[in-house]
Amino acid sequence: MRLKRILVSFVALFVFISTAAGHWYWHHSLETMQLQHQNWLNRFVETIDSKLDKYRHIPNFCLKTES
Repeated sequence: MRLKRILVSFVALFVFISTAAGHWYWHHSLETMQLQHQNWLNRFVETIDSKLDKYRHIPNFCLKTES
């Protein structure tokens, strides 16, 4: 009976530690993925911004030509 209780305790402890480790790993992976995607989005916005930068003078140019 005592051996069975020890075995159940070890199994419960193993399940608890495995669940805690899995939970930590999931949160760590999610945070890493979010940072990677935020960096990708920032690079994409910078690329689009630099491509559109050459057209920023057009509204001012049009206003000057209409006057």
